[in-house]
Amino acid sequence: MTALAADTAKLIDKWTRYSFPAAAGTYYKNAWIVGDPATHNVKNVVAATATFISLVLCHVFGGVAAGTVLAGGAALEVDFIKEKTFFWLKNDGTITKAAQLFSLAYFLDNATATATAGTNTIAGTIYDVDAVRGVMIEKV
Repeated sequence: MTALAADTAKLIDKWTRYSFPAAAGTYYKNAWIVGDPATHNVKNVVAATATFISLVLCHVFGGVAAGTVLAGGAALEVDFIKEKTFFWLKNDGTITKAAQLFSLAYFLDNATATATAGTNTIAGTIYDVDAVRGVMIEKV
């Protein structure tokens, strides 16, 4: 890991509700929702397989649908069971929302996230990618 040569901004967000891309299907208000690192979207917990449900292996979150969505593929507001704290890191360019949402990110240096594991330390689970703010991560 490269040492920093200057001070960096510490951006932290706290959320009880956030919008995620939803897998195809119907979502009813208050249905249990989980994040799927394999497909990079959210889905109903009953649509997930037993292997997928393993929270330790999949790094998923628990929450409930904030409203009814009759056609998946759109955004779904998810109410988290408990408030989550996220931090933003710069993106080294290897992380995209379509390919890494709900997957692990790694520290490239003290202020930058990467999708490359290698010898890099785990930063946490990716919850959003923004062109301006960077990568939103929850510490594992």
